[in-house]
Amino acid sequence: MTAIHPQRLACAFFAICLAMLLAACGGSGGGGGGTTSNNGNPPPGDTGGIEGTGRSIVGVIDGFGSVIINGIRFETTSATITVGGLPATQADLDVGDVVVLFGTVDDDGLSGEAETIDSSPVINGPVTIVQIDDETLIVVGQTVIVDDDTIFDDDTIVTGDLDGIDVDDVVEIHGLPLADGTIVATRIEIDVDDDDIEVTGEVKNADAGAQTFELNGLTVDYSAATLSGFPGGRDPEDGDIVEVEGPVSGFDADAGTLAATEVELEDLFDDADEGDELEIEGFITAFNDATDFSVGPVRVTTDVGTEYENGTVDDLAEGVRIEVEGELDASGVLVADEIEFVVESDSFVAGNVDSIGTNGEMVVFGVTVRTDTSTQFEDESDVDDPDFGFDDLRVGDYVEVRGTEEDGGSNVLIASGVERDDDSAETEIAGVVDAVTPTTTLEILGVTVDTTEAECQFDDVSDDCDAFFEAIVVGSTIVEAEGTANGAVLIADEVEIDD
Repeated sequence: MTAIHPQRLACAFFAICLAMLLAACGGSGGGGGGTTSNNGNPPPGDTGGIEGTGRSIVGVIDGFGSVIINGIRFETTSATITVGGLPATQADLDVGDVVVLFGTVDDDGLSGEAETIDSSPVINGPVTIVQIDDETLIVVGQTVIVDDDTIFDDDTIVTGDLDGIDVDDVVEIHGLPLADGTIVATRIEIDVDDDDIEVTGEVKNADAGAQTFELNGLTVDYSAATLSGFPGGRDPEDGDIVEVEGPVSGFDADAGTLAATEVELEDLFDDADEGDELEIEGFITAFNDATDFSVGPVRVTTDVGTEYENGTVDDLAEGVRIEVEGELDASGVLVADEIEFVVESDSFVAGNVDSIGTNGEMVVFGVTVRTDTSTQFEDESDVDDPDFGFDDLRVGDYVEVRGTEEDGGSNVLIASGVERDDDSAETEIAGVVDAVTPTTTLEILGVTVDTTEAECQFDDVSDDCDAFFEAIVVGSTIVEAEGTANGAVLIADEVEIDD
């Protein structure tokens, strides 16, 4: 095994990306989000993603029973763990946190030992706008997108969606940035104890005279702030990656301004060494071609030896979410050995577990569900098992499974996440419509959905079931249905086209 040296301090995702350039030589980082399966033990013969050989990793926590990140199960017995730069334990980490992990990886690429783990939110602050229909939040001027894979903290957001968040709630956001600075949230929780605002991002429209700059939709006044890390005592400049802190009382939501108390420059490139082994997950934020693109601020290139999973070189483009593994070259560019395309969930089933098989498979309300090392597991039931994984499931457990249907209309759901909840009479299913009998039935993932008593939701019109069925294209339209189980049939009380 190859040791990787620890980082020096914590920061949020933009700086986390930069920290990837400091593997094996110290640096800084932060983040949130994650998954695991089978208590971290993959089904036999399944590596579940990019393998490892000893590296630093920026990625989403897959689950626990140790800590699983990007399908690798890391022992944490001797690890130094920090959350927001403060000493912490494994119990302070959550599924969905984006983290920076430095450690060793065994030859099998499936297990290893963590030396340091750091987690920090990319945003912490009050909500100014909640846009439920658009699935977005505005938090201290930062746009946050929610998708089907976003995890909502069950203790503070009991609805499990944006309905449980109100304007002025102080929220902690873990996530990954897009090219325009928008954050795709991997985990959201309400922070009832924190009166401070923290935002990390790229400085724009810096004005040294006025002592202000912008972070997306937030204007930062640093006239009374402590500046740290700026060479020669200079002011912040356009293109700097900074972490800004200030009190909630210093935030003017109407003006979109923050009176900062601290501004820290995250200048992490100088110590990067040729040959450092790195792995990073994120969205492609700039793309010229396959030999010149960026994931966050990390420049990436590919060559004839690059291997691809869940896609090909032609699928690389701005806005695509990937995991990249490789080594830094002499110019500090990450040369990709392997690239895995992260597939966004578009299917869902919620119900009781019918049976549990081998190799990470189970059946939920008649739907075959396949898990692997990239599957997120979280226990939101009264049991609240922090190490919950596939091996802890029992027939009859009520679970919510999100994922994608296996190619070829197999009706097999490849799970990106499994959440165990307390038993519920509600059964739900979502996915591509395989067959339809207008105003009567649908077939989704092999399950028959009886719509005769359902409220039809289409184009913001309720009960217009004729328009609803006319809009369905078999083989491409995704429909969500919820209701009660009657044997193998779902008696729907609501069906909705998912745009």
